[in-house]
Amino acid sequence: MMKRFLEWVGLKEQLHNKILQPPFVSEADLWWTSVGENVGSEINGKSALFSRPVIILKKLSHTFYFVIPTTTKIKDGSWYVKL
Repeated sequence: MMKRFLEWVGLKEQLHNKILQPPFVSEADLWWTSVGENVGSEINGKSALFSRPVIILKKLSHTFYFVIPTTTKIKDGSWYVKL
């Protein structure tokens, strides 16, 4: 599997330089977000925007959230939680 780190760095720089108001989110909301190209076994984003749906688990501040990326793949193991 080929990693797309350089593509992600370019998009991340573009996203970081945009001046936008943070969205109004609440815990348990489902949002599309750019999660990027990650190292190891973390879930990567898909498409040119490295995006995927995530569930807002905890809102830590107006601009900082703890999210859970979603997947349609069945995962086995005691560390996986079905929602």
